[in-house]
This record gives sequence, C-alpha cells and structure tokens, in this order.
Amino acid sequence: MDTAPMAHSARTSPLDKPVIRLALAGLTLLAFYLIYKFVLEPERNFLRAYTHALTQFSAALLHLFGYNVGVILPPASSAGFLTINTVPCVEVATSCNGFNLLGVYAVVLFLFRGKISTKLIFLVGGGLIIYFVNALRIAALALHYHYAPESADFNHKYTYTLIIYAIIFLIWHTYIKRFSGRNPVSPLIA
Repeated sequence: MDTAPMAHSARTSPLDKPVIRLALAGLTLLAFYLIYKFVLEPERNFLRAYTHALTQFSAALLHLFGYNVGVILPPASSAGFLTINTVPCVEVATSCNGFNLLGVYAVVLFLFRGKISTKLIFLVGGGLIIYFVNALRIAALALHYHYAPESADFNHKYTYTLIIYAIIFLIWHTYIKRFSGRNPVSPLIA
C-alpha cells in the first residue's frame, strides 16, 4: 500500500506554462512595437507632446540649479531643444525621449506573476521614476555638451544608457523579489 501523501491538486492556469508565457511575452512586445511604429510614430501628436513635456521638465531641473536655460519647441517638429546661456546644447528627439523604454518596462512588468493592483502601483511608480531619471539624463547631457562636448557622445551612447537600463532592471528586480510570488529567479518558469 502506498503511504505517500497525496499531492494537492491546485488549479493551474494556462499562463503557468513557460511556453505560453514566453509566447505571450513575444506577442505583447510585438503588439507594443506595432502600435508604436504604425500608430503613435506616424501621428506624432502624442509623441510630440510627450517629448516637449520632457524637454520642458529637463529645463526646469536645470533652472532649479541656477542655469540660464532656454527651451525651443518648433511647432512643426517633434523634437525639443535645450539651450544654456542661449547656446543650443541638446536636441531631444522622439527616438531619444524614453517612451519606448516605458512601453517595454510596462509590458515586461505585466508578464511577471503577482497581483494586478501591485503591478499597477509599480507601473505608475516605476514609470514616474523612469521619466524623472530620463529628464535628469537629458539635463546632464545638456550640461555635458555645453561644458565637455568631446566626451558627450560617448556618455550619451553608453554611460547614460547603462544608468537608465540599470534603474529599470532594479525596479523589475525589486518587484520580482518582493511581489511576484513563487519563483523570484525567472518570471517565465513555474
């Protein structure tokens, strides 16, 4: 006679299967890309408003530290420009405004296990952190281009990118460790 304890027959969701979760992740990222590329990017009104707001916020941060900052927001362009002492320093293009990072952050966050309410809190809180850090990045780039233009391109391409990605991974890591449930190592493995 078998004396082994009976296993609990917990109800499982199709989302508990790693292949399904991986396919869902791919489809969600593809959907975000298609919406971004074929709806938001061609229309430009939303991305223009987002980029202009980010440019103005970056200028406000520099102004807080006493810099004579100007903002140029051409109506026919989606880009915004920052000036320091009337000298153009940095262009904030829609490709550099970080909106695509917010989208990827949100998509990946919702693929982790956990309560929807906690995910929404992390979505808003993490989104605000990413927006703020991106504004700091733009302000730092403006200062960098103004005072040390010879190293600004390298730092724009590598240093600041590494910092913002590290912050995104730190937010995801915090969510996984504290709120995702059973497996803190991988969201796609049950």
